[in-house]
Amino acid sequence: MADDIKIRIANNLTALRKSKHLTQSDVAKALNYSDKSISKWEHADSLPDIAILSSLCDMYGVTLDYLVHEDAEEQLKLAEEKNNTDSNKANIITIIFMSVAVVYLIATLVFVYSFISPSDKPPIWQAFIWGIPASSMVLLYVNRRYIRSKIINAIFSSLLCWSLLLSIYLQFLNFNLWLIFIIGIPIQVIILLAMQLKTNKKH
Repeated sequence: MADDIKIRIANNLTALRKSKHLTQSDVAKALNYSDKSISKWEHADSLPDIAILSSLCDMYGVTLDYLVHEDAEEQLKLAEEKNNTDSNKANIITIIFMSVAVVYLIATLVFVYSFISPSDKPPIWQAFIWGIPASSMVLLYVNRRYIRSKIINAIFSSLLCWSLLLSIYLQFLNFNLWLIFIIGIPIQVIILLAMQLKTNKKH
């Protein structure tokens, strides 16, 4: 039983050191011990005392309970994967907000320029409406590049369709183009059928 615990601790100490990209010399310097002692611990030739184990736990950011479990290395990998996944999600959310912010920055610049320009034409307030289909296109790209969700793809495709028609309608209000929205009906049907086709293909 004692030998089993020694081996578990030795394996876990080795895995933790490697996960931190440290050498045995690095650990030895940090603990003020010799390389030989670190090697003995990692080869289960000897067991560090409780004070050293506590220092090792502090160094690697784990608990003493973690060191004596056989599947600790797998738990470490799972924790690292979870951290990477959480980091990727945070990055994707940041990319989405930054992309939409850039779109509306451009829309704001267009509006401000049209407002202060010496032209007799009214300010182009529709620039903010055009920002919706533009943002939808950006979000479709982000979804296709990072998330790859069929539902999100269908949502933003629908938003792109209807917001684009709305933008065209509002841009040319004088022409009374309300019939343009009829075009959106078959497009919406195509989007829904395309999503269903992909689902069936998967199964």
